[in-house]
This record gives sequence, C-alpha cells and structure tokens, in this order.
Amino acid sequence: MEPTQTGFSLNKEISNWQNIMLNGALTPDDVTELTQHLNDEIAELQSKGLNDEEAWLIARHRIGSPVMINEEFEKVNPDFIASRNWLMLFWGATLFMILQTLVIVGPGVLRFIVIRDNTDQRKLKPVMNDTTLQLILWGLCIALIILLVVNLTRANKISVWFNKLLMDYSAPISLMLIVAGSFIGFCNYAYVGDQLNGSSKFWMSKNAEDLLAIIFYGSLVFSTAYFTMRYRKQELRSFRSFCNQITWPVTLIMGMIFQLMVNSTYMFHLDVISIIITCALFGLLGWMTGHSRTFITNLLSAQTSALAIFIFGFSVNPASRLFFFMIYLVALATLIIGCFISRRNNYQSQAA
Repeated sequence: MEPTQTGFSLNKEISNWQNIMLNGALTPDDVTELTQHLNDEIAELQSKGLNDEEAWLIARHRIGSPVMINEEFEKVNPDFIASRNWLMLFWGATLFMILQTLVIVGPGVLRFIVIRDNTDQRKLKPVMNDTTLQLILWGLCIALIILLVVNLTRANKISVWFNKLLMDYSAPISLMLIVAGSFIGFCNYAYVGDQLNGSSKFWMSKNAEDLLAIIFYGSLVFSTAYFTMRYRKQELRSFRSFCNQITWPVTLIMGMIFQLMVNSTYMFHLDVISIIITCALFGLLGWMTGHSRTFITNLLSAQTSALAIFIFGFSVNPASRLFFFMIYLVALATLIIGCFISRRNNYQSQAA
C-alpha cells in the first residue's frame, strides 16, 4: 500500500522554492523557466510510481541546491540584484509619498474643506467637525500600526509578492503610477507649500520652489516608472539596450510622463521655462526613440500626449491657443531632431 503523505503539499513546496529563488540573482523569467524544468522532472518521476514527496525530493536534488543555482546565475545576471535594489529604493520613496498624502496631507485638507450652510447659504462651514476628524485620525493610527506589524511579520512574503506583481503587470502599474504619482506629488507640494508660504517672507522665491518641486517629484515618478518598465527583461537593463527594445506602449507612457512635467511648468507663467523643459524632455525621448527598431511608430506614439494637450487647450482656452500650438510644435520638432541625431549616430557607428 502506498504510504500516506500527511502534511505534505507539493504546490506549497514548489511555491516556497520559487520564493527562495526570487530572492537571489534569478529574474522571474529565469525562475519560471527553471520551475518548468522542475515540474517536468516531477512528472517523469511520478509516472514511474513515486509519490509527490519522493518525486519532489529527487527532482529538487537533480535541479541543484538554491545556493549553487544562485551562484551560477550571478555570473549570468551580474547587475540584476543592484537593479532590483534600485527599483525597491524608488518604490519605497514612492510609497512613502503616498503614505504622506494619506496620513498628513489628507487630514489637513479635510480640515479646511468648507461647504455652504443649508440653513444659511451665505455662510460656510467645515465639511466635518473636529470630533469626526479625530475619529478619522485615530482610525489612521490603528491602520498604520496594523500595517507596520504585518510588514514586520510578513516581510519576506510581501517582498516576493510585490516583486512578482511588478514583473507581471509592469506596464499598467507604470501607467497608474504616472497619473496617481503626479497627482499625489502635486497635492503634497501644494499643501505643504501653502502652509510654509502662509508665514514665509521669502515669497519671491516661489518660482524657484515650484521648479524644485517639479524636478523632485517628476524625477521620483519618472525613475520609479522607468525602473519598473526595464526590470523584467535582462536585455533591457542597460540604458542603450532599453532604448533598443522600447515599443510604442513604452514611448506612449514616457510621453505622458514628460508631458505632465511640461504641464506643471505652466504655473510659472514664463513661456521660456516651458519651452526649455519641453526641448530637454522631448529631445531626450526622440533620441531614445531613434535607437528603437520601429522608430517611426514610436515617434507617433511619443507625440500623442503633446498632441492631446494641444487639442484640449485649443478647444477650452481660446486665449492661449498660440501658446499651446507653440509648445506642441517645439515638442514635435525636438522629437524629430533627437531621433534624427540618434539615427545618424547609429549609421555612423555601423559604417565605422
């Protein structure tokens, strides 16, 4: 009679083995391929009459120990661990920015939101009283404590889960990050800036403060999205290789990032700043696009966001139609120039 396998779960053992592998120098694609080999070995052993536990022990031994496998893949993926560390660093900063909005900016904004009094439309009153706001703050305190405890007790599982999530859904996560991250960064700066400027005598530095905030939050959102998009494939981890492999969804996302950064410069009311930022960002995007195989398609995709802003601004703000048209022309021209320079350099390198 075949012995019972009390307490043994083959799926659980394979999942734990995958988690161990994901903590080393193996990419998720490497782990997927290796898992397929492991499953093939297990299936072959099971076909010979071995039970799940026996097949698992022998197949794992044939594949090799995690330490030996990790040492071999460190030679194949020498920069993968560093790349993952950078990714987690930027995501840590981004998540901190989100938490700041939730526990600091959010309650502060709620305190100052007012609505019209139903009994007297001429009067305004806070959207919530102090008692309600205190209950919300106590709830946030409890939620943060629970989050901290879960993070400390399940750190390894959370890290592996988050790592796989970024790998499997890198494109939609990057897109959501661009939209939500830009909005959250603006809310953080707008709230904190208003609190400081209310009592600050250095009001003449306002433009410089705005530009610094744009650079800081824009760099954070862009870097996080960039490392997320290039993280999955080994051949995308160097900047030039990333440029060679980019496709139209990637250029569309990057065009959205750059256009959001350009839009944020409109608060300066200085056209020259918007033009300079547009030239720098879209020139870089054009240069990157010039390295790709389908550069024409990517160029069309890259200018989509700039074209959409031009059409929207042209429709809703007749007084600024010339400005929006000028910004779009600058973005389109620098895209083409950057692509042309990149393509010319590539041809010269190949000819040499």
